Amino acid sequence: MKISEIKIAKRCRGDMGDLASLAASIGDVGLLHPVAIDSGNGLISGARRIAAFKLLGRESIPAVRVEGLDDAAARLRAERDENTCRKGFTPSEAVALGERLEALEKPKAKQRERRGKSADGKAGGRGKKKPGGKLPQGSEGRTREKVGAAVGMSGKTYEKAKEVVQAARSDPKTFGKIAKDMDADGKVDRAYRKVRQKRREDQPPPKLPPDKYAVLYADPPWRYEYAQSDSRKVENQYPTMETAAICALPIADLCAPDCVFFLWATSPKLLEALAVIEAWGFSYRTCAVWVKDKIGMGYYVRQQHELLLIAKRGNPPMPAPGNRPSSVVNAPRGQHSSKPDKVAALIETMYPKRPRIELFARKARPGWEAWGNEL
Repeated sequence: MKISEIKIAKRCRGDMGDLASLAASIGDVGLLHPVAIDSGNGLISGARRIAAFKLLGRESIPAVRVEGLDDAAARLRAERDENTCRKGFTPSEAVALGERLEALEKPKAKQRERRGKSADGKAGGRGKKKPGGKLPQGSEGRTREKVGAAVGMSGKTYEKAKEVVQAARSDPKTFGKIAKDMDADGKVDRAYRKVRQKRREDQPPPKLPPDKYAVLYADPPWRYEYAQSDSRKVENQYPTMETAAICALPIADLCAPDCVFFLWATSPKLLEALAVIEAWGFSYRTCAVWVKDKIGMGYYVRQQHELLLIAKRGNPPMPAPGNRPSSVVNAPRGQHSSKPDKVAALIETMYPKRPRIELFARKARPGWEAWGNEL
């Protein structure tokens, strides 16, 4: 095909690499794989080969027309495996190419939609509705895996790289450097974590409710000074807060004159937790302990428990003798930083008729008001 007839859009690849070596290889052994074009002569892959052919002074190049994702993906895998002069994609380049490959699936989806609508129209009210234009269950995941394999990634890594690239496109000032660093070091997971962390940090805190509560239950997002590795940082899971920022929250506005406060604290954050109790206008009374079924990390001892501090404001009533639980709660560990549901149930038993609120909540709980940015 004449090179002048091929429509080359903005290249997926930012750096052409060593074209001279590729041109020399083509001159010696020929072109291992033709360039791939779509039905409108738009280039799918082969920008470097075209550039090498131009360097050799050639006006035409072998080309093959691809009609769908499977065909394009198979050809790209063959190129990656066999063309020793091929320059590897940066993650951003892989995403740009992957998005073009994904676009090859859209016409098929539209055809399925048209066929589905046509079939629905002929159903005649017999109750046998034909499938519409949505991809079959799981097909989106299969497309992701095909595209990822075609550009040299797992499907999961491709999706992470894609999120980083799209974030950089939408907000270059905030995310552009993260994408640039990802292309420089090839570390997609690290860049993905940074994007997610940045988005969580920029999320505005929800407004506190206007009501007053006699029972407060809180699990603050403590910020830790040390982590064994970047992948183990708490910030990979949720946005953390400095202790001073937690203390500064206007929690007094939520409190009834007589109020009891249940506050979770890990062993390293005990002093900070006591500071929060004081800053929020409470006085420490006692504590309970949650003993976990699995042992965790630790620099001096490996942690297998967390503390539930109990404080009061004013003169809240004591739980009835029959409603006072053991100070030791044995319960399995759940997802990162989540607390056992049985603890909230114990608090309900201790104070069955008092208005309750859970602060920094992850989910709504029947019988409770909840406040938190994960709701």
